[in-house]
Parts: sequence; structure tokens; C-alpha cells
Amino acid sequence: RLSPSGPQLSPREREVLNLLADGLGVAEISKQLYISQSTTKTHVSKLYEKLGAANRAQALMTALNMGLITSGGRG
Repeated sequence: RLSPSGPQLSPREREVLNLLADGLGVAEISKQLYISQSTTKTHVSKLYEKLGAANRAQALMTALNMGLITSGGRG
């Protein structure tokens, strides 16, 4: 469930969200943030949960509609 002000994302979740919006995959995000792919997948799963999304496209559309990212990627 989202709060009225939107989901409470950690700074790392925001980083991952912005990189997803830039079109990066799990492997690329992991390399860029110097974290394991397993950790990246956990962040992505938490993002989906917090955004009420079932997949990447739905998560990005929800984030865009909530103003968490812009159509250019970064929020």
C-alpha cells in the first residue's frame, strides 16, 4: 500500500530506480553500483513491492506517474 506522499524509497532504491529508468539491466546496475546481482535483484523486488508493480514496465510507469522519475529517466 502506498502512502499519500508515495512510497518511502531508500536512497539505494532510488538509485536503482533511476538506473532502471535509464534502461540498464540487473548486471549493468550491479557493476555501476559495485553490488552483487543478488543484491540488485532484491532492490528491484522491493521497488516492485513498494510501487505495487508486477514488472519493470509497470514499475517505471507508476514511478513516472508519481513523479519519482521523469520521462528522461532521472527524477
